[in-house]
Amino acid sequence: MSTPQTGDIILVPVYNQEESESASVEIQWQQTLMSRSAKYYTVRAKNQTQGNSDVLLYVQERFYKDESSPDFIDKIPDCKKEGGMFFNKSFAASPS
Repeated sequence: MSTPQTGDIILVPVYNQEESESASVEIQWQQTLMSRSAKYYTVRAKNQTQGNSDVLLYVQERFYKDESSPDFIDKIPDCKKEGGMFFNKSFAASPS
C-alpha cells in the first residue's frame, strides 16, 4: 500500500455492486448530541503517480454509490471517468 502525497493522481474504481457490498460497513457515532450513521465502502484504489500502487480508501456511500447524490464522486471539479475508474488530483491526501 502506498501513502498518497499532495498532487498524486488517484484512480478510484467505479462502484460494483457484487464487489462493493461485500466490503461495506455501517458506522454509527454521536455528533452534536445526535446519533448518526452511514454506510462506508472499503475501496482499493490505485496511485497512478506512484506506479499504480494500491491505496486503501474508506468512502461514504453517498459519495460512491448514489449517482443522484449532489455529493457523488463525479461532482468533484475536474473529476473524469474513464473506463471503470474515476480520477482527479484532488483525491490525493492533504499535506500533514
